[in-house]
Amino acid sequence: MVCCILPLAFSSSFSLDLTQDYRPFSPSGVTDTNPYGLVDLDHFDPGDFTHCRWGVYQDQAEASHVKRELKFSHLTAEPFSYRNKDLFISSSIDYILRLALPIEAPSSTEAVWSEPDGENDGNVKYYLREETEYLFRKLHFKIKDTLIDKHTGQSLNDHSRKIIIIIHGWNASSSSNQFEGSLGILSSWVERVTEGSDWSVVDYHWEKDADTGNSKVDHLLHGYNTPEAAEIGHTHGQHLGELISTLCPYVKKVHFIAHSAGSWVARSATKHLLKFRDNASLQVTFLDPFIPNKINASSTL
Repeated sequence: MVCCILPLAFSSSFSLDLTQDYRPFSPSGVTDTNPYGLVDLDHFDPGDFTHCRWGVYQDQAEASHVKRELKFSHLTAEPFSYRNKDLFISSSIDYILRLALPIEAPSSTEAVWSEPDGENDGNVKYYLREETEYLFRKLHFKIKDTLIDKHTGQSLNDHSRKIIIIIHGWNASSSSNQFEGSLGILSSWVERVTEGSDWSVVDYHWEKDADTGNSKVDHLLHGYNTPEAAEIGHTHGQHLGELISTLCPYVKKVHFIAHSAGSWVARSATKHLLKFRDNASLQVTFLDPFIPNKINASSTL
């Protein structure tokens, strides 16, 4: 377990639209901007993992005269039809915003969907429009009812001054709740020992986006499932920092407890708060922090 106290930094104004359920996905065709409107304070080259800033890779297929089958995780949201807003197709893995299209087809070549069954993947069969196409699930930057104080059952607000946020890591098993195991026991203990105090306790859920595949299963793209989780975690922290800044403008103390790839969520959130909430003292506790080794040597990761 590693614990570090971080110094204060300068402040600036920041505001997030709290009327939205999620950050909207707005592909612009520009590859160096985030389609979710996030503020990147690092600007480092993620190497092979640029695509992780747009969505969670699901599958890929080569063009042919028959319908191709693309699989997607059971964490994908309904409906499983052309109306699905959770998935999109790209023709390029390096510059995926060049083609961010929903899975639609004319009636003569209508896509055929198979729903996920329990923990099993779902799939969609359709005729490809490009030589190679990649299936992605959009990232889920939830805004409403995300930072819920376990003591009160209410969202954090402008009265929240002292906050403990527990962050899970890589979701290799595609679990819908990463706090059902040992991390949940830790969270319950933190909740219990802070009962009656002025500390808020929050579990931060990013299961759908940490669901980057099992390292024991052959990955069609790069085979590096854990660095993908770290890169997505790095992006999620930008959202978490903005959310805390907006919900809790008078926050005084924030303590992140992060496991595995969740360390990168905590890092980005901390960096955001140091810039936009310079009146807050920040502390980070890492539980088995994940440091990727299969990445570009110039990357901050």
